[in-house]
Parts: sequence; structure tokens; C-alpha cells
Amino acid sequence: MAPNRLASLNDSPAGTGRPLRDSMRVNAAYALYLLSAGWLTTSVVFESSRRANGAAVLRARQKISTHSASYLHRLARMGCIRCEYEGFEDSDDWRSSLICANHPSIFDALLLFQKFPAADCVVGANPWRHPLFSILARQAGYIPSLPALGMVKQTRQVIRQGGNIMVFPEGTRTRDG
Repeated sequence: MAPNRLASLNDSPAGTGRPLRDSMRVNAAYALYLLSAGWLTTSVVFESSRRANGAAVLRARQKISTHSASYLHRLARMGCIRCEYEGFEDSDDWRSSLICANHPSIFDALLLFQKFPAADCVVGANPWRHPLFSILARQAGYIPSLPALGMVKQTRQVIRQGGNIMVFPEGTRTRDG
């Protein structure tokens, strides 16, 4: 994956920065994110059955993927981000793969949800307890990171069955600067 960062004053050529406009654009992007995440959660809950059967799980994952693509497209049209995929040309053929992102922000997750709609995902303790994200994670049948032994057993089973798993190590791989 290549550039996927929010626009900032440093992105403007020297002397052409518009701090107020850039600030408004970034704040609008965050507001759009919160509103669209709320809408996504509501739509997944109302469309999914009470049981997490295979079809309901795949529908929830597909909605997350579609939502991610739509949100990223809106941000690109607003001039907040620029997204590119590199090295994913054969990703439709990937099987039994562990996809581990650097995770400096939420954007790598959205990019991967868009690219791998059927993949499983290990969800950290904080998102698993978040009021919006936990509902989506449970409806999509994602794997909680705690307890660790349970997570390892579930991921091993998914890999053995040919599934792909996305893991986001919560910024532990990002170096300062």
C-alpha cells in the first residue's frame, strides 16, 4: 500500500497553505467517519439475523467492505487522502494468508477491508469494547484478541480452512518520525 494519509498543511506547496480550509476539511472527514460508522452499524444490525450464521457473517463483512470503499472515495473527492494499492494484483487468489498491517491509523484497516471483504480479522481489546465497532465486529464474526489462546486457536482454524486473516498490531510497528 502506498500513501493513505490525511491532508495537512505540510502537503501544500510553500506559501499556498490555507489553514482554515485544511482544518475544516479534516474535521469534516472525521465527522463523516463517525456518522457513516453509526449508519453502518445500524444497517448491519437491522439486516443481520440474530444468529451469526455463515450468510449473515458474509453479508456483514461485505457491508463493511462496501462502506470502507465508499468512505475512502468520499475522502479522496474531498481532497483529504490519496490511496493506491501496490503488490495486490493477485490478492483475489490469496489463501491461508496472514495480512498484517502497520496500523498507524484507521486508514490501513479501511483499505484492507475494502480489498479483502471475506477475510477474518483479529480485533483488539479496545475496538472489541467500543460501542460502534464491537457490534460490527461481532456481526462480522471477527476474532477477539483476548483471550490470546482462544485467538490463536481460532486463527489457526481459519488458516487451515484456507481463509485469510487481517491483523492490526495497534501501531506497535510504527517508528516515531
